[in-house]
Amino acid sequence: MEITDALTGLANCRFFMEDLAHTLSIADRQMRQAALVMIDLDRFKAVNDTLGHPVGDRLLARVSDRLRSIMTDNELCGRLGGDEFAVVVKDASDTSYMELLANKIIEVLSRPYEVDQHTLFVGASVGTAIGPRDGRTVEMLMRSADLALYRSKDQGGGAFTHYEPQLHVQAEERRVMEMALRKAKIGRASCRERV
Repeated sequence: MEITDALTGLANCRFFMEDLAHTLSIADRQMRQAALVMIDLDRFKAVNDTLGHPVGDRLLARVSDRLRSIMTDNELCGRLGGDEFAVVVKDASDTSYMELLANKIIEVLSRPYEVDQHTLFVGASVGTAIGPRDGRTVEMLMRSADLALYRSKDQGGGAFTHYEPQLHVQAEERRVMEMALRKAKIGRASCRERV
């Protein structure tokens, strides 16, 4: 089984998910905390759109090198796909360490990159969640970290947000509102058809 991502050399998505599940299982048995850090690059789409995918791919390789340089034995970094990366923190009992790691990721990834005579600026948005408190399963922990990541993106990027239950409440409220708006649009469309 292939365990590394061909483009970046980081853990591939499948291996990363297996490691996260294993880490959560161990943390649960030992009654300690593990964490998930979700990372999304800011302004990466603009690089692909203006300079092309080959430059974007080389940029992703550089991003991966920087991520690898700040990982310790306590972390596993993987590429989930596109410009999405994630980190499993095997021992997350020190909450101040989580904040330091998130801020370090943002700081390191926000430095300029030199790719094919282009100076490129991308940043990073980060969302974190701690298991088992924010999720006992891979799916639950990923959802929590994703909600935190969306909040960071909503703040304009270059930000770090830790999951809190209020984020789930707000996401559910947004979903209900979107469904109501969709129903209203469908209702108006069917009224026009009858006229």
